[in-house]
Amino acid sequence: TTTIPGIHLFDVGLRLVVGSLEGSIRMENLAAERGASFGFVLYDPASMRGVPMVYPVGGRTIRMALKVER
Repeated sequence: TTTIPGIHLFDVGLRLVVGSLEGSIRMENLAAERGASFGFVLYDPASMRGVPMVYPVGGRTIRMALKVER
């Protein structure tokens, strides 16, 4: 087995409702941290060891939405 180093992710969001109009914005991974959120170990016969294969965390993401109710 192997250990994947931990990271801290911070998200922030804002939602505003005015009458039938709703707007929102959300920023995920505010500090644009790099790391791995999931992984597994594959055996490498050439080196006779396990090699960690990780799925990286995405960079900073910004999502915006606008919704109108009838």
